[in-house]
Amino acid sequence: MKRFTALLSFILLSSGVLLGSAYHESNPEKPTQEEYVIEDWEFETSGQIFSGVILIDGVIYIGNENGDFYALDLEGNEVWRFKADHAIRSTAVVYGKIVSFTSGNQLYGLNIASGNLEWKHEPTESVQDPIGPQDQWDIKDSSPVLKESVAYYGNEYGHIYGVDMSNGNEVYDFKTTNAATIRSKPVFKGDILFFGDQAGHVFALNVATDKLVWSIETFVGDKLYPEYGGIFGEMVVEGNALYFGSRNGQLKVLNTETGVIDWTAGNVNGTWFSGIPVIKDDVLYIGTSDSHELVAFNTSGKQLWRTPTTESVYNAVIVTDDHVITLTCDSSYPDQFPSIGHIHILKYNGTVDKSIELPGGVYHSPKLVDGALYFASRNSKIYKMDLKNLLQE
Repeated sequence: MKRFTALLSFILLSSGVLLGSAYHESNPEKPTQEEYVIEDWEFETSGQIFSGVILIDGVIYIGNENGDFYALDLEGNEVWRFKADHAIRSTAVVYGKIVSFTSGNQLYGLNIASGNLEWKHEPTESVQDPIGPQDQWDIKDSSPVLKESVAYYGNEYGHIYGVDMSNGNEVYDFKTTNAATIRSKPVFKGDILFFGDQAGHVFALNVATDKLVWSIETFVGDKLYPEYGGIFGEMVVEGNALYFGSRNGQLKVLNTETGVIDWTAGNVNGTWFSGIPVIKDDVLYIGTSDSHELVAFNTSGKQLWRTPTTESVYNAVIVTDDHVITLTCDSSYPDQFPSIGHIHILKYNGTVDKSIELPGGVYHSPKLVDGALYFASRNSKIYKMDLKNLLQE
């Protein structure tokens, strides 16, 4: 852990906010810069980070590209670390005394107090080396999701597994007919598990009856590349609607009961809706990739605004009482160097209050806990920043 006093440049943007179909300049003057002092900490890990942080009972858990999984206290001190066999590109879950994450088509269960391996779920296909990233933007693996004591996760061979967190025993296995890679994090509504695959299919499974409720092919037509139309981010359920972005410039909303498409929003700039949908007070927020924007819709699909973000958005925004906060990552290729990112702090109407340059892109969602922002960067570091300091004028 390295405690630091960092001078960060806060760029007060003359942000262009697109309302409907035309840009409206919220502040036509040139951007100004101010410097603020942020007193928090950073912790440097052994490798790049594409996974997300979780905080449970005062402990931070996260893994990195070198396969190292860390537990830190809230002061940024290492409690323990564990070495997995492959890169970790998933966000962990905790059940009881077990913290669990995916790595190389396997699910690990560690003791939260010691970091010792309690069990490892190794399905038959995991004896092979992971297929790994299928292109430069394939930087997430399926994260586990909990239902009661069972963790469900997808792998590169079209399987959804359910593993009992208390002992590591496999209790559920479903294989899709097309066996396409599953990168999306599954999401539950009651007993129905929803997930998407790299071929652009979405599935609804009843895990209680082991029946496929419905499936839908969300993209039909010529593919510009093999993963075109693939679903690689997290899905979100709100009411009877399933929200998700895809690798073909479309945001889709499906009826959870039938799989019928309720509405679709196309990205006018032709690039992906790469962010994770967030719905707050009937407003849907989601980020894009190459067009470098944060977009807001109402839940009927009407665009409210779109705001430039300088780089791509691959994660979920944080919505506070007064602001929408988004963290961005590299402007084009995830494997480019140096890695660059920003924290953008927006008003509810999409205008930008300030923008803070980061020394690395942030590919997974930050966490806001007790007024502090926790996140990890591609530059191998984990950060804590006080939100009050970031928001101060």
